[in-house]
Amino acid sequence: MASQRISLAFLVGCIAFLGAEAALAQKTKDTIRVGLLDPIRVVDSIFDPKQETSFVTGSVFDNVIRYDDRAGEFKPLLAKSFKRVSDTVVEVEMRDDQNWHDGEKVTADDVVALYEWILDPKTMLRNKDNHTWLQAVEKVGPNRVRYTAKAINTMDLWQIANTDIYPKHIHSKLENRETFGQKPVGSGPYRVVEFDRNKGATLERWEAYKPVGDWHKASNVRRFVAVGIPDSQTRVAQLKVGGIDLIQGLEKDQTDDLAKDPNLAVTSNQNLLVVYMLMDAKGRSGVPALTNVKVRRAIEMAIDRKSLSMALIAGADGSGTHDFMCDPRMFGCEGTKPVPAYDPASAKKLLAEAGYPNGFEMVLTATPRVRSIAEGISGYLHEIGIKASVQSVPSVAYRKLQEDGKINALLHTFSFLGMADVGIMMSFYYDDGPRDMAGDATMFKLRFDGENTMDPAKRKATYREALDRINENAYNMVISAYPATFVHTKDIRIETGSMSPYGAILEDIYWK
Repeated sequence: MASQRISLAFLVGCIAFLGAEAALAQKTKDTIRVGLLDPIRVVDSIFDPKQETSFVTGSVFDNVIRYDDRAGEFKPLLAKSFKRVSDTVVEVEMRDDQNWHDGEKVTADDVVALYEWILDPKTMLRNKDNHTWLQAVEKVGPNRVRYTAKAINTMDLWQIANTDIYPKHIHSKLENRETFGQKPVGSGPYRVVEFDRNKGATLERWEAYKPVGDWHKASNVRRFVAVGIPDSQTRVAQLKVGGIDLIQGLEKDQTDDLAKDPNLAVTSNQNLLVVYMLMDAKGRSGVPALTNVKVRRAIEMAIDRKSLSMALIAGADGSGTHDFMCDPRMFGCEGTKPVPAYDPASAKKLLAEAGYPNGFEMVLTATPRVRSIAEGISGYLHEIGIKASVQSVPSVAYRKLQEDGKINALLHTFSFLGMADVGIMMSFYYDDGPRDMAGDATMFKLRFDGENTMDPAKRKATYREALDRINENAYNMVISAYPATFVHTKDIRIETGSMSPYGAILEDIYWK
């Protein structure tokens, strides 16, 4: 028995030693290996628009302009300058000193060619709606490009900033444009040197890159390898033995366990992602109680959001229980009437006043990522007499339930698409479509008013009124911010402050 204990201890020690040695060896090779939950299909965010792809493409491709998350403003990138000519026209002056990774010069023609392809009726894209606001993108000078909208679009700069630009001399010659992402050529601080759907993407720092400022440049890491490992237990095991160096998106208990490993560290970054609860104020789902504002307010008052988030969300410290359906860093997030405080006794009184002294039955529909949070909320609601069961469904299934009006209350996450503007929330949840569960004509008007003026003061006033109305009527509540939490080897440092849906881009990751 003693020899077995010695052997087991020796084996554990060897695994720990090999893990430390593997991590050290990779730093010697100047390589950080990232384990992605969802494998990248192509290195192309137009054809594969998801968080993991954008995590990589944000450093491979440049945009005409880009939002500086830390400064909170739009800045030129491939453009030398940009200006709003009118409510529907934006013009940019392109830089003449930036090249593609193959050495060819980036020009205005590259921008125009890409948009001509995107806007072509024959081009079928999953997120084509992100561009159909455009009437045309034209070259109006040797290095000048004009974006003309069909009508006022208050999110136009965001849409321009989120569109990667591809080289005309390569992209336009492809019979199947989707193949571009298999051998991509960009103009960003990192270039793709190898890509395989199974082995992932290998990127190297492009030494010829000419940064426009400290807000967009390569890190001190020479090489990144981003590989898809869908199974979380496999990712954890690979991290422990030194097969990979960084992972993201684990459950809190997994993160807490890994934080005890002396070779690992945890970094949390609050991007724009939140967990929210949306209630059926319309009454489509067959629970009349939810059409009563007193009932909805009682539900909000029954939930201890701060304790719930700290107990169940990795990286949450309680500060992310926002009072409005937005992040304080977002334009227009300036409501004046906060969510009611946690007060179960008052919640019970409200239920009685609404005619439900003994509560009622309802179902909390949750996506898998937030099931544990829904279960926690169910417990709080039981304490005030509401018998709330939980059904966990994948995104495809919840969308069908939503379209059919069969959701009592939805627990889900929302990243605001990485756009720091309340307008994106208004267009998502108050448009009288399947996602709208309020059916409030005043909210529709406020959304319309906010979308049809470029005047910042008027937009802020409109969104202030909208956010206050959401809280007064208990339509939609942020349960908690949902930090992007990375577990990584201790020789890695991650700069926080990114609003990227993934929580960082490659250039935020450094060697200490």
